[in-house]
Amino acid sequence: MSEKTFIHEDNIFSSLILKNEKDIISQKTNLYTEEELLNLLSEQIQHLMVHDREQLWSLFYRLDITDESLRFVLSNTPSEQQSIALAKLVLERQKKRMETKLKYKQAPIEDEEWRSW
Repeated sequence: MSEKTFIHEDNIFSSLILKNEKDIISQKTNLYTEEELLNLLSEQIQHLMVHDREQLWSLFYRLDITDESLRFVLSNTPSEQQSIALAKLVLERQKKRMETKLKYKQAPIEDEEWRSW
């Protein structure tokens, strides 16, 4: 991947953080296989680990990945495999978020009065 890909607005991290992240991971859309998504994430994580670690930690925070799990991966994974291990962490967290959203899905509000607030 070129460096331009990593800073482009529609990189995979940006897509995961948006409200419609289910479109990126969802099995229904078939945008990426899980392996392709894992590879894309791994490449971007590796790039950010080298060039902008602070931005990477910020993205992990926004994706609600715990410090504990990050520390565990970083301290128990050889450095050449850390980006793939972190990408797996991101995918697992996103899958859990999707499961939770489906489990607690709310029906749309049909009463239009709420819009007047």
